[in-house]
Parts: sequence; C-alpha cells; structure tokens
Amino acid sequence: MNEYFSKINWDHEFLNLNVNETYNKWLSIYHDACSKFVPKLKQHENKRIKDPLWMNRNIKNKCKKKRVLWIKCRNKF
Repeated sequence: MNEYFSKINWDHEFLNLNVNETYNKWLSIYHDACSKFVPKLKQHENKRIKDPLWMNRNIKNKCKKKRVLWIKCRNKF
C-alpha cells in the first residue's frame, strides 16, 4: 500500500482544489487503495454465539442479578 501511495503524484492530484475538494479526493484515493489491498472478511449469516445447553433462563437471570449486586457493592466503596 505504501508503494501505491508513493507512486501517486499528489501535487497533480490536488492542483487547483480547495480544502474540502482536496480532502474528498484524498478519501477517494484512500478508499480505492483499501479496496485493492485490504482483505475483506467473509460475513457468516449466523454469527450469534449460542449458549451452552446448561445455560437456561433461570441461570441467566441469576447471573444478571449477581452482576448488578456486585456493581452496587463496588460503588459503595
């Protein structure tokens, strides 16, 4: 990617542009470089981590209550 950026004639790219146009041009060049050189991760449809079989609603509620009580206790000191 460094080589890609070093080959660009920045003076020519930004000639006669105001600050906003220069920034937008730079963003365009940056996004082009990212699309060429940065690998993309494939998104899996079901990314949700499933709970273990033993984790039921009752246990989840108790864990939540324990966490809330711990925060209350911690905030007292």
